[in-house]
Amino acid sequence: MSIALDRLRQDVQADVDKASPQYENALKALKMLNKADYDEIRTFRQPPQPVLAVMNTICIMFQRKPEY
Repeated sequence: MSIALDRLRQDVQADVDKASPQYENALKALKMLNKADYDEIRTFRQPPQPVLAVMNTICIMFQRKPEY
């Protein structure tokens, strides 16, 4: 069982290592957003689907209910 857990731990760590740079880049991009960026998105009557997906993700991250 110990061997299976070590293998699982290695697999999980490999996945984390692979995703980590993307996560860090996304965090940097998020930190660059300002209030004017959010206000611009709010002016959209029907935001494009990718914008909606990103905004929903941000709402989830900050434990807010999506309002679109």
